[in-house]
Amino acid sequence: IEAGYVDNPYHSATHAADVLQTLHVIIHGAQLHVHYLDPLGLFAAYWAAIVHDYGHPGLTNDFLIATSDPLAVRYNDRSPLENHHSAASFSALRRPGLDVLAPLSTEQKGAFRKQAR
Repeated sequence: IEAGYVDNPYHSATHAADVLQTLHVIIHGAQLHVHYLDPLGLFAAYWAAIVHDYGHPGLTNDFLIATSDPLAVRYNDRSPLENHHSAASFSALRRPGLDVLAPLSTEQKGAFRKQAR
């Protein structure tokens, strides 16, 4: 997954690790993992933090939309970056050896994707 973060000054793998660590502190500090999140929800929250800028080109949604970038066209000008991060990260899981969702049931995979998007 780290390789899917392109080299740009802010939306990098280091930023993703920082977001993940911050989320972990918040979740555990507030005891959300005890009182609110089940293990699948916790996994989905961590996954979302890890991939929240996956494949980010370093441009804004507004710029992509204004220039009719292929991402904006693909997602019909509706949050092209956020849709791309989610879709690209789930596509990465289809590669051999990367499917961390393989042990989950079909129902669990669907719930995970809904929570993590």
